[in-house]
Amino acid sequence: MRNQPKIVNLSSTSTTPEREAMKVLIQYTQAGKYRDQAWESLTLRSKGDMQAVTPSYAAQLIEQSKATLVMTEDGQIIFHS
Repeated sequence: MRNQPKIVNLSSTSTTPEREAMKVLIQYTQAGKYRDQAWESLTLRSKGDMQAVTPSYAAQLIEQSKATLVMTEDGQIIFHS
């Protein structure tokens, strides 16, 4: 059950280490080389690939139209820890 995506209530204000390590699920809309953290190596991603990334990196990619946020059918963000 480890590494399974889970849905989290955004109204929670918990600052536990588990919450801080959470990532959001995105789907790439453009193929390319991507890196979530500065110390990570670049990885090649294809259009349509899904990956759990930090919320800040997801925001950058979405703003640049390189990815979309993956959500449930009822509009909930999918978090991954």
